[in-house]
Amino acid sequence: EIYTPPGFDPAAAPYPAIFMADGSQTPYFAYLIETAIQTGELEPLVIIGLMSGERGIVEEIDPTVDWRSADYLPGSYEAEPRFEQHMRFVTDEVAPWAVEQYAISEDPARRLVMGHSNGGVFAFNASYRRPDQFGWAFPFSPGWVGMDTLDFETEEQARFRFGVGRYEPYFYDSAQNRHALLVERGYESELAVFSAGHTDDIRNAVLIDWLGEVFPGP
Repeated sequence: EIYTPPGFDPAAAPYPAIFMADGSQTPYFAYLIETAIQTGELEPLVIIGLMSGERGIVEEIDPTVDWRSADYLPGSYEAEPRFEQHMRFVTDEVAPWAVEQYAISEDPARRLVMGHSNGGVFAFNASYRRPDQFGWAFPFSPGWVGMDTLDFETEEQARFRFGVGRYEPYFYDSAQNRHALLVERGYESELAVFSAGHTDDIRNAVLIDWLGEVFPGP
């Protein structure tokens, strides 16, 4: 799913871009973002909505596999290195295609990746492992607790904004864990905790404000 802003002109200067996990939600968030563009809170930007799980598969589908988890969670499907394949697909195929077709910027500081739940784990890993591609990450309520250390060394460092609800303990622990590890390593990372459960309410509450820090309007 692709969103382009009002007055989109591929011949204009490169556009900032949001790469969004669970891209079927693109129309909903495009509504929020376009309103902020029209009011001058945000600069015009492009959304690249990445389809997840079975929605993004064109080959034969094995119904016994949780394909969304396999794509988004490192090590969740050992029979096939699906996570690594999906990450390469996004960075090596989707991103260059979006540069060519939708005039998005090649500057990592002008690219943000976001996601919720398992999609939040993908957002975290995409920016953490590939800061040369994604300079910002908004992981909301990330799952998959259990990181002991940050095991990738990169010259560049992405910047992170975590949002999580205090009434989703598994995801709360995961967000705190990742945030603490990043801060310990010297990353710029912020953690915002809300009186919410495992819902989109958190994204709805802070998304435009956070995007305003990254892609402020004119």
